[in-house]
Formats: sequence, C-alpha cells, structure tokens
Amino acid sequence: MRRLGQIWMVVAVLVGQSSTLLGGTYGGGSGTEEDPYQIWTAEQMNTIGLTPNDWWRHFMLMDDIDMSSYSNTQYNIIGTSSKPFTGTFDGNGHIISNLTYTTNNYIQYVGLFGRTISSSIQNLGLENVLFSTAGSTVGGVVGLNGGVINACYVTGSISGSVGVGGLVGDDYGGTIRACYATCVVMGTGQAIYIGGLVGFSEKSSLTACYATGSVNGAGSIGGVVGHSDPGTVNACFWDMQTSGCTSSSGGKGLTTEQMKTLTIFQNAGWSDKAWVLNDGVDYPRLSWENAGGIPIPLPQPIPLPGNGTTEEPYLVSTPQDFALLSWYEYVLDKHILLTTDLDVSGLMLYPIGDLGAVTGVFDGHGHAINNAVIDQPNSDCIGLFGHIGSSGEIRNLSVVNITVDGSGYVGGLAGSNAGTLAACHVSGTINGVVHVGGLVGSNDGFLTACCSTTPVSGSGFVGGLVGSNAGTITACHVNSTVAGYSYVGGLAGHLIGGGTCTIKSCYATGSVTGSFYVGGLVGESFKHIITSCYATGSITGSSYVGGLVGANFESTIRNSYASGYVMGSTDVGGLVGRSELEEWHCEWICDEWDCWEECGYVVIVAPQLVEDSFWDVEMSGQNTSSGGLDESTAGMKTRTIFLDAGWDFTNESANGIADIWHLCEDGSDYPHLAWEFGPDYSCPDGVSVEDLLYLSTHWLESDLDPYTSADRTGDGVVNMKDWGLLSQQWLNNQ
Repeated sequence: MRRLGQIWMVVAVLVGQSSTLLGGTYGGGSGTEEDPYQIWTAEQMNTIGLTPNDWWRHFMLMDDIDMSSYSNTQYNIIGTSSKPFTGTFDGNGHIISNLTYTTNNYIQYVGLFGRTISSSIQNLGLENVLFSTAGSTVGGVVGLNGGVINACYVTGSISGSVGVGGLVGDDYGGTIRACYATCVVMGTGQAIYIGGLVGFSEKSSLTACYATGSVNGAGSIGGVVGHSDPGTVNACFWDMQTSGCTSSSGGKGLTTEQMKTLTIFQNAGWSDKAWVLNDGVDYPRLSWENAGGIPIPLPQPIPLPGNGTTEEPYLVSTPQDFALLSWYEYVLDKHILLTTDLDVSGLMLYPIGDLGAVTGVFDGHGHAINNAVIDQPNSDCIGLFGHIGSSGEIRNLSVVNITVDGSGYVGGLAGSNAGTLAACHVSGTINGVVHVGGLVGSNDGFLTACCSTTPVSGSGFVGGLVGSNAGTITACHVNSTVAGYSYVGGLAGHLIGGGTCTIKSCYATGSVTGSFYVGGLVGESFKHIITSCYATGSITGSSYVGGLVGANFESTIRNSYASGYVMGSTDVGGLVGRSELEEWHCEWICDEWDCWEECGYVVIVAPQLVEDSFWDVEMSGQNTSSGGLDESTAGMKTRTIFLDAGWDFTNESANGIADIWHLCEDGSDYPHLAWEFGPDYSCPDGVSVEDLLYLSTHWLESDLDPYTSADRTGDGVVNMKDWGLLSQQWLNNQ
C-alpha cells in the first residue's frame, strides 16, 4: 500500500507539472501565436482577467462556454485603461453565453474586454450578455477598442452613460470587419453617443457590418454608430424598424425586408467578407455559425452603358440611373459621366458614397441634377455625395434646388471631401448642426471654381461654401445668407491647417449672422494663407466679428478687402475682429540665491499678420480693425490706392502679369477678381478685339493658378480651350 501511495504521489506531481507546461491555470498551450493558450471552461476564461501579465499573449477558445455562474461584478474584465489587452483572442467559431457584468457604480471600460490596443479578436459569438453600469464606454466585445475585431457578433443587452454600443463602446483607431449586433442598447441619464454597433468612433474603420437591436437614449444615437468623428463606415447597414432609429453617423438604414435581401449585400461588396445569407428568410450570418444560407456572391453588373473606365465611363441618363449609384459599392472608384440634365424630384435618394468613399470621377459634363432631397436630419456625412476620398473628383456639375437636412458634415454637394471638386455649383437649402457648408461640410482637399447660392444654417462650423476647411480653395464664390452660432463665415466657417492651406481669389456676398467667430469671408482662421479675397455682406455677431475674418490666429491675410456693415460687441473690426500670434518668449528670473531662464509661448495681438489689405470705414461702421488699412468708400473704388499696395490688376505690368484684380474706371465700383468676367479680359464692356489681343499676349503661358490671368478654363495653360471660351462669348456684352 505504501508503494501504491508513492506511485499516486508521483502521478500527482507529474500532472501538476504537466498543467504548468500546458499553460498553468489555462487548459493548455504556451501563449505563443503557434501554440495559444487554450480556454475550455468558464473558470479559465475568468482567469485571464486576473493575469495582466498574459494580456499580450495569444488565446484560443476551444469550446462553447456558459458564464452564468458569474454575476454582478464577479467576471474579471480583460484589459484596463492603464494596461490594455494587446494580444489575440480567437473564438475559433465558439460562443460565450450568459455573461453578466452589472453595477450601479460608475465603472468605465466594460465588456468582455475592457480596453484593447493593437489586438486581434475574431470568430467569436457572445450570446445573451448583460452589461450594465452607470459609467461610460460599454460594449459587448470591447469597451474601448484600439485593435482589430473580425467576424464576431453579440446578442443581449448593453447599457451605460456615454459611449455605449452593441459590439464596442468607443472605437479609437481600431478596425471592425464583418461583425453584427442584435442586442438592446440603452443610454442612461444624459447619455450621448449610443450606437447599435459602436457608440463613438474616432479615426477608426468599420466595414461590412450591421446592427438590428433597439437603440435608446439621449444625445447622439445611431443605428450603426452613435457618432463618428472622423472615421470610415463602409458598406454597413442597420434595421430601421427593429432598432427604432432612422439615423446613424455612417451606414445605410434599411427595412427589415431589405435587411434580408441578398442583392443588397451582394452589390454592397460583401462577397469576400465571410458572410452567408438565406435570401428573404434571415439576416446575414457569419459563415462559421453554420446557420444555413449561401455565401454572398460577387456583385451584379450595374445596368448602365459603359465600363467605368476613363475611356468608357458609365453613362447616367435617367433619374433612376442616378439613384442606382448609391447601392453599388464597386462603382465608387469608377469614372461616371452625366449625359443630360436630370430631375430627381420624388425619388428616395441616399448619399452616393454611404457605402464607402468616392475615389473615382463623376463628371457632370456641364449638366444639372435638379430638385434632389436628402432628408437625414440626425445622420452625418450627408449631401448628394457622402465622402469624397483623396483620389476622388466631382467636376462640371450643377446641383439645382437641392434640399439637404443632416447633422454633422453636411453639404449640398458632399458631406466631406478629401479629393477635388471643380467647376461645381449648388443652389437650394442646406441645414445641419456642425460642419455645414453650401457646397461641402468639411474639406481636406481642393475646391476650384465652385460656387454656392444656397442659404446655409447650422450651429457650429458653418460656411456659405464649406463648414470647415483644411485644404485649398481657389477661385470660388458664395452669394447667399449664412446663419449659425459659432465659427460662421460667408465662405468658410473655420480654417485649420499647417500654414500651407490657402484660400485664394475667392469672394463672398450676402449676410452672415452668428454669435462667436463671425466673418464676412471666414469665421476663424488658424494657420492658413488668405490672399486676394473679398467680402461685401453685412456681418452680425457678438465676439470676434470681422468684415473679412472674425478671428485670425497665426494666419496670413494679404491683398484682400471687406466693404460690408459690421456689428458686434467685443473684438470687432472692419476687416479682422482679432488677430493673434504665439511667440516663444524667454526671460531671466532671479532670487537672492540664483538666476534661471523661463521660456514659453506668449499670445500677442498681431495686426502685422494682415498685409496690404483694406476695409471701407464708412460702409462697415467700424473705425478699427486688428490689422489692415481703413479707407473711405471713394478710396475703396480708386485704383491707385490698391496699386500702391502692390495689387496686381489687369492692363498694368508694374505689379506683375498674373492680373488677379480688375477695376476699369475709378469711382465706378470696388475691385473685382479678374476671373469673374470670363473671357472679357480688358474691361467688363463685352468680348471684343481688346480681349483677343490680351489672350494672344499670354498665349501658351503655363503653370498658372487655375482660373487666373488668361486661363479661364482652369487647366493651368492658356490654349485652345480658352480660345474656345472667348469664341463662345464673342461680341457678347457682359
């Protein structure tokens, strides 16, 4: 018997050693990518949260797990704010069910994982979860995600105060692909940023995902995303009927019937995302679920002539053709040509690009889209087009009598732009909350020879052409009223850049009304260059109010003017309300024992940032400005005043040959930009021999700024295109 006892003791020791070799308290594995820790039981799952030193390792779920034995706060959440999970967790096609974490206390980062960075979570189902806290950042899979989540789903109930989502509470810089959530999502108290899939998304990417659960709460609520700022939401959907949401910060809302329709997901590009669907019967399901259905096939050919190339673009000839474009993900990088004017009144339109960024070319070919209505008052990135990517281009298009209602990033032509918008015109009515513009809500790209004649209203970052700008705007103009609360401008509400962003040869007319940071051309400018621009409308605000720029922070303003009436309370100027500059300043400090140098940035008033620019002291009603030169109305119409300041006019060579400005007769009018007169180069007196001589003098000049000098077609060279424009206007009086 003693010998048998010794044998059992040896076996027990070996088993203990084996358990250590196989992963200690886990079910096997060594935690490497090739040999991940194996999770077989609820106890092993709960142990991960107790071992932060393992949060960089690799885990694999080996079986379905029921977590119902853990209640209240007994489950150990994996990853904290100070020590996030950075490893991988492969669900291996298994399900974790009945996981609960509930508390009335303010707990942040609640989910199966609390916080992740550079992590990977995949092939995992969470069923019948219950997460509830008075705190923020609550999601089914991850509270705060900074990694990759792929092919996962969640069912159950999620509630919290700020940043609450069915799959993820907050997603910061993460990637979510092929995931869905059907859980009830609730925001408690004054909750904001509540989404069926993600509560708040910043600098992150969502692709081929959906949500169907009900979403309730205050603040920013979305069927897919509560708020995205900024982030990309590509080919994502939500069920408007089951969620009770008609809006989302990204994605496309569908009926329950549409959510079960194969062709919608097929044409949205879901064929390579591991989805299957039982057409007309069920929502899409992940292939590893083995829930039936067929793999989503490749997209159908779009029923349009052409093949989407530069040589053979897709041809859009009917209103129905145009409405189709927002349903086909693969046309977004193609070339599309409008062949005629279209009246789209009565059609249900979605923004083209709500399935992903437009990276191709849409050429209006001089035609117009008439009477479009885009009515999504609580959604973001709203316009005739949603988001234009860096290689995307919209050109030669008029959008006439459009009505757009959105929340953030709202524009008549596009919600946001990182590409090129050229020779486009918008008229109609544009309403939004933040980043609202007559042409585009937010611009990081290039706007050239575009204009807006549509009234624009919003709360913050509101502009007649663009709500906020971090790009380049050239030869554009606005003739409409603009109303908002803060950062409100006739052309642009807010400019922010690194000193290379420019607004050149632009103007704005029409009244501008706001409270803070209000300007005839720009509400607030930070590190921009504004050159050869003017504003003529009346300006009304409270603080930081200017005829041209409300507040100027480290921007350069040159060769520009304002002539409209200006009214405000503090920091009000006929040209600029307030102009400031940060300078590095050092000073020596001494006490009775020692001396030392202290340095730091000091903000100083800097009217010198405004160069060779003027305001009409009589019409503005303002005797002062934070920069610029005051001039009488008569002086503002006298050419020599501006020539002496170095302005470059047509029919003079002393200040260069760019011929930016135009003023024919002293006393007749204020200066205008030369491009305003088309091929009437010499004076606004009709297109005749004098203009032909001017064109000949500049023949084949190249490397020109678009739409300046004799280059009226904007292609950078004076050539036959400009000759053709002159010929079209020959002997016309303008």
